[in-house]
Amino acid sequence: MDKSTLSGCIDPRIGRLLEDAKSDALDQPGREEDRRLFFEEHFNHCQACREKMLDHANELAYAAVAEASGLTVDEVRQTTNEQTGALLAEANRRGVPFSVVWNEKFKNKDRQH
Repeated sequence: MDKSTLSGCIDPRIGRLLEDAKSDALDQPGREEDRRLFFEEHFNHCQACREKMLDHANELAYAAVAEASGLTVDEVRQTTNEQTGALLAEANRRGVPFSVVWNEKFKNKDRQH
């Protein structure tokens, strides 16, 4: 694992397990202690590792949406950014929190179905 992967990690001894966590290798038999160390002792305290796992989860989500929709990952990412930007601009224009605009757009949509 290179230094950029561990950049900002509070304990690189445990943070080195990040790549295994991303690949689900920590779920393999015999890795119970590594899984416990990373997720139960390290993950909640290390912002850098949490952010890297969130980035990984986002990439998996983009890939799944792209596959289901027939778009490229870049097209999904661009559309998501554009729509999020439009919601943020609306919230700023109205002087309300982002969550208010989000809930109006998506919770109302759920009720229509």
